[in-house]
Amino acid sequence: MDLFDFPDIVGDLIEDALTSAVEALIPGGWVRDLILAIIGSVADLIRTILDIPDEIEEWLSDLFNVSFGLLDSIGTVILDFFSRCNPLYRVDDHLEIMPASNGLIPVRIPVRNLNVSVNDVEMVVQADVGA
Repeated sequence: MDLFDFPDIVGDLIEDALTSAVEALIPGGWVRDLILAIIGSVADLIRTILDIPDEIEEWLSDLFNVSFGLLDSIGTVILDFFSRCNPLYRVDDHLEIMPASNGLIPVRIPVRNLNVSVNDVEMVVQADVGA
């Protein structure tokens, strides 16, 4: 969804300007109605032609599962920045798998190369565990 639909705005401006000019110059009747119908069709064609780049961008976004929109890109950069500073969940370098009990020390294992990826079906967490 676009914040401003420029093809529709331009199409409306052209249609309104031509409709006002025809209504001022040609008296009512079938000729004026025919010309107004042609103007409406031409304005729709202009809207469609001007909307082609946006449709291509949306198709590419769906195909690659990446948003190419300016506001989406800005939002992604901001979220990436804050996620590096303040992660939602943190795994300690040595993960405690058994707590200390009866005078014994806790059992901890090192976790390295933690990687998270998300696809259409699931979120996958991968890590190297152990020495």
